[in-house]
Amino acid sequence: MEFEVKRLTKRCATTDQELRAGEVYFSALVQQGAEVVRQDFCSEAWQGPPTGTIGWWTGTVPSLETTRTHWAPQDVMLHLFEELADQPDQADLRYLLTLLMIRRRILRVQNTENVGGSEFLIVHSAKLDQDIRVQVITPSPARKQVIHEYLQRLILERVA
Repeated sequence: MEFEVKRLTKRCATTDQELRAGEVYFSALVQQGAEVVRQDFCSEAWQGPPTGTIGWWTGTVPSLETTRTHWAPQDVMLHLFEELADQPDQADLRYLLTLLMIRRRILRVQNTENVGGSEFLIVHSAKLDQDIRVQVITPSPARKQVIHEYLQRLILERVA
């Protein structure tokens, strides 16, 4: 399965209200037939991932004055991704990193599967020339904040 993740629409899929700078939003990638569609939601309208969601995340609508973010090189992200494979206690971090790399088009979603009550994404890395199975683990809100800060330190570089 190959799809393109569109940019933030800045409109709530439920209420059609404009998402304003600094506002927290939720985005979901939703399977609709043969297509994967991005849906953005204001925090008030978010009731959890819609039916057919293959991945979701939260963020803050950037302002025009926000400094530009530069991502770490693809090799750095893939190296961290491979290191996390041997750390079961970091499975939620690896899953969120997977979603980030799907968004950056470093990984491509091939399939999903359920094994023993656990859900997995099957992603393909062209750089590594292999398919990789990643467990879908949604972290708690507190853990999300820890992961966010950790990823910022490791793979983001802020430029003023």
